[in-house]
Amino acid sequence: MGFTVDIDTGGTFTDGFVTRGDQFRTVKTPTTPHDLTVCFMECIKESAKAFAVPLGDFLYDTDIIRFSNTIGTNSIIQRDGPKIGLIITAGCEGCVRPRPAAASGRWWRAAWWRRSTKKPAPPAWSAGCRNGIKCWPPHSR
Repeated sequence: MGFTVDIDTGGTFTDGFVTRGDQFRTVKTPTTPHDLTVCFMECIKESAKAFAVPLGDFLYDTDIIRFSNTIGTNSIIQRDGPKIGLIITAGCEGCVRPRPAAASGRWWRAAWWRRSTKKPAPPAWSAGCRNGIKCWPPHSR
């Protein structure tokens, strides 16, 4: 039975939970926000060390690696991430409208925003960030 590696990259630390059969180990490395591949690989290396296996053998014997990232979730909740936009077929820009968080099923974000600001939660993107592009070849409707 091979290794199962679960990695979660957070804002401060990257956590690893590794199993092989009934054995398990946890590892923690600093997150490198400028390049998430660095902290991902450091977590893999620390996982190999935790089982006292050379890195090449560890990777060879790994059955699955699962990766999760809470940085994106935190950016949405804290509303401190980069601006996002939506690319839409030219002529259909009016078909898609931003909705308030509560209407889109993100009640937890709307509740957090209301508690912290005492205002309704704004949509995650603005209507001004919709850009229509022309498709080639032209299609008929």
